Amino acid sequence: MRPRHLLLPVAVALAPLITHCGGDEPAPLTPVEAAAPDATEAADGATASAFGLDKRPTNATCKAPPRPSGGTGAKVVAAFPELPQLIDPVAIQKVPGLAKWWVVERAGRVLTFDAAPTAATLTPALDIRPRVESVYLEAGFLGLAAHPKFAQNGFIYVYYTRNGGATNFGVRLSRFHSTDGGLTFDPASEKVLLDVARNVVEHVGGHVAFGPDGFLYLGLGDESYRADAQNTADVACDDAACPVLRGKVLRIDVDSGDPYGIPATNPFAGGGGRKELFAWGFRNPWRWSFDRATGDLWLGDVGEDAFEEIDRIAPGGNYGWPLLEGRSCLKPGECDGKGFVEPVAVIPHPEALALVVGPVYRGTKIPTLVGSLLYGDEVNGTQWALVANPVTGALEPKVLNPSGPLAYVTSYGEDTDGEVFMVDYSGHVFTVVPDATVATNPLPERLSATGCVDGADATRAAAGLIPYGVLAPFWSDGATKERYLAIPDGQSVGVAADGDLDLPVNSVTMKTFAVGGKRIETRLFVRHDDGEWAGYSYEWNDAQTDAFLLPAGKTKAVGAETWTFPSRSECLRCHTKAAGRTLGLELAQLARPFDYPGRPARDQLATLDHVGLFTTRVPALPSAVSPLAGYDSAAPIDARARSYLHANCASCHRPDGGTAATMDLRFGIPIAAARLCNALPQRGDLGIAGAALVKSGAPAQSLVSHRMHALDFSRMPPIAVRRVDTEGSALVDQWIRDLTCP
Repeated sequence: MRPRHLLLPVAVALAPLITHCGGDEPAPLTPVEAAAPDATEAADGATASAFGLDKRPTNATCKAPPRPSGGTGAKVVAAFPELPQLIDPVAIQKVPGLAKWWVVERAGRVLTFDAAPTAATLTPALDIRPRVESVYLEAGFLGLAAHPKFAQNGFIYVYYTRNGGATNFGVRLSRFHSTDGGLTFDPASEKVLLDVARNVVEHVGGHVAFGPDGFLYLGLGDESYRADAQNTADVACDDAACPVLRGKVLRIDVDSGDPYGIPATNPFAGGGGRKELFAWGFRNPWRWSFDRATGDLWLGDVGEDAFEEIDRIAPGGNYGWPLLEGRSCLKPGECDGKGFVEPVAVIPHPEALALVVGPVYRGTKIPTLVGSLLYGDEVNGTQWALVANPVTGALEPKVLNPSGPLAYVTSYGEDTDGEVFMVDYSGHVFTVVPDATVATNPLPERLSATGCVDGADATRAAAGLIPYGVLAPFWSDGATKERYLAIPDGQSVGVAADGDLDLPVNSVTMKTFAVGGKRIETRLFVRHDDGEWAGYSYEWNDAQTDAFLLPAGKTKAVGAETWTFPSRSECLRCHTKAAGRTLGLELAQLARPFDYPGRPARDQLATLDHVGLFTTRVPALPSAVSPLAGYDSAAPIDARARSYLHANCASCHRPDGGTAATMDLRFGIPIAAARLCNALPQRGDLGIAGAALVKSGAPAQSLVSHRMHALDFSRMPPIAVRRVDTEGSALVDQWIRDLTCP
């Protein structure tokens, strides 16, 4: 199992809704012609309405509450909004002595930009792309550190995977030189300090930094050779992969020796083990930091199946992998008496899936945050501060971005004053700033108290809600769903040119998921009074009498399966602004008959128009909008497959969808314009020879197909899906077989 660090926008790609947030009915839906707008004869001979509703219900109870606020005194905001979008940024660092930043792009470039808030120019400082292997997701130019005496010597130290493909792959620590204060570096000045062949392009670590002792530290992953994380033998590295360096943190002295010296205080400096080793027992130490006030080294180790962990690193410390994951012994009976160092904090999956540890905050702008370790999750986009409880002193995680913006952070940086910045894989820079909002939680703890369900029977929607269904549902591990929307009285719904509905402020959508006929979860997606959206999950009790608000994501066994409840930050990851936030609420999805209570198979759009839901009359679909094919078995396979990709992928795979990937999977986009057919992968080929995003006639070489069938790190959508949609994947595979690229 490879790690989940560097799950680049491919990982965001193909990911709709909040985890399971789209809709799916297991039984096929066959669209029929819309009912004519005249009376029909009911079974009892009485005249029934041609519409599903005679009038719009009064919504007196289901309205968006005020937005909850955090209690850290801090929040995450976008920084440098005028800066052009970066391409796979993986590191950011202040240029010593200049009002500029360096940012590292995974493909092999270092760029500079001004630290002014209106910075709008990216200038190349170092370009070694021909030397860097970046095709594989975990490969690339991964780390950069300026020498403590950079002003005097102009040295930076970089860590990258050298080119050559899987058969001639390696990791390299090198030094480069600048003669102009860091504005440019001469590629010819490279001095290689460490070059190690690798057999596998994964778990390669990536972080490099100078400690307060002036020595250089480097983190290396276990390369999926798990046992080597415990190997400390003093063996030469003239073999193919140097197993002793796997799963370790190294410490070297770059100011002595050739190519480097060994600090006298290293654990094995006097013998007994490999001299460069500082600490070991790691799976993939992707990002870590030194506390500028105490010198403590805080490290995030990317977990395997169950846990991410935060460690405080001590020289000679053994952190347990592969016998330990988090605090759990993976081989009972073999962990006792080993002297493993326990992690400071353990974060279970799926709350975090690819931990990125940042700095301990030592700035001056946010006094309440001083001394707190900042960290984030590269997959879910959540940012936390590890805050000391004022009473017990215990370290407790506090979410910094409970309602966004998301930051799928790949690395953190500090400015001269200790203020914190971060880059994320969507190509943006964020920062942490003061938040004067007092911590509040206006959300009811019980679903029955929200006003969106009947207070006496939480299994029934409140009278003011309107039920709806969609043509092409989102795969949610086979769950069935009930969907409702609640619009404030006196307000109406706008319709964008592309058919997306624009719900007014204080609107609420509600979706209940059931597995095996038993309710598991109800999600409220609400538009707060600040105009932005947020999602909240309620977990149903076993008695099926009520559901209770979850403060964070979690998993739960449901029979032989596992259900994943999304964290609040995951909602906006897939409910993108580009997709209109509410994903199923678009004309192309709603243009279908719907079984209203007592009035089956009524035209849904005609009904919503009849009750005056829309700002302007929508008697028919605009010419630019075509209804999705959904499960209409009579529709051409192209229409059905493109409908599936629209519902399951297009919230992110569209312009400005939150990923740097360029393919556009919206239903109405011609295949030639979708940048999909026979297109080369932009985020690695996953080791598939001749891979394309969609390869005409060849599902086995199509990454879209591979990701739909996968349940490991390469799965799309990456959040909470634990079962392959066999019907949907078979549909897309057949479409690929039949596809002829233009």
